[in-house]
Amino acid sequence: SNSKEHESMLLLSWNVASLPKLMDCIERHFKFKTFDKYIHSHLKADILCLQETKVSETTLSDRGVAERLGLISSHYDAFA
Repeated sequence: SNSKEHESMLLLSWNVASLPKLMDCIERHFKFKTFDKYIHSHLKADILCLQETKVSETTLSDRGVAERLGLISSHYDAFA
């Protein structure tokens, strides 16, 4: 018998309607310091697509802000 195991993959598409506002909510209610840690520990998505992040180029260029928002991730590669 030539059986193959199939691995599943979780693709998550999320309209966050403002990543900074969502991050404030995650910090207050879930006590996570970064969006990256929240996503990795709760959703465990293999591929994560975010729409309507409302994150400006200025925000992306500020490394501290980008890290806090989880836009610099040890778990995911980011593409804009």
